[in-house]
Amino acid sequence: MGLVDLYDRWTRFTLRMRGVASRFAPTPSGGPLHLYDARGQGDLSPVVLLHGIASSAAPLAPVLTRIRPHVRRVLVPEAPGHG
Repeated sequence: MGLVDLYDRWTRFTLRMRGVASRFAPTPSGGPLHLYDARGQGDLSPVVLLHGIASSAAPLAPVLTRIRPHVRRVLVPEAPGHG
């Protein structure tokens, strides 16, 4: 297990401890899509954060945490083969 794997696991753990759901959603192609789903406390529209190529949703955790008080919901999907 490398440092990136440890970072991803730690981030998943801390997000879950902050009330962020980690779940899988079905897709039309039949494969499940992992995503983080966080309810916000604000009035702004829901937000979807997308990670870059060769990355995962873990680096977006600080952004998710900062915008959560301002929006109704934050979704952070992980592209297939990432995360």
